[in-house]
Amino acid sequence: MSEPSTSGASPIPPTPPTAQPSYIASRYASLKANLRKYGKTGIAVYLGLSTCVTAGFYIAIEEHLDVTKFLGIKDGDPNSEPTFFEKMVTGKGSSLALAMLCSKAMVPIKLPVAVAITPYVHRFTQGLMQKVPATAAAGGNKGL
Repeated sequence: MSEPSTSGASPIPPTPPTAQPSYIASRYASLKANLRKYGKTGIAVYLGLSTCVTAGFYIAIEEHLDVTKFLGIKDGDPNSEPTFFEKMVTGKGSSLALAMLCSKAMVPIKLPVAVAITPYVHRFTQGLMQKVPATAAAGGNKGL
């Protein structure tokens, strides 16, 4: 067995360090700018969307979804003690746990939706914030 010679030039030239970082740097700068602009609103939109999705799954599951059939757990001997997994899945917290699991599975859908609606929600909340102080200042002095 002979080892390849390392004295010759390598077949693939090394990538210059500035070739890809320009794209990465521009995306990072864009992310930072959007986070600065929509930061709190974006987080609130995502958390609100996640809460609504989880609540929707919980309600759907509580409306008589048979968890054992949904997960494919077969009925065994009625005299035998259920396994730890069966106890955990069919217990009191199973509906919430399954709803949270389904909600986590929806992250690839929730995240783009949250990113898409955040600018609209931000504009809406900024409009409300501008109207509230003007209304409070105009009506606040009438009572005195």
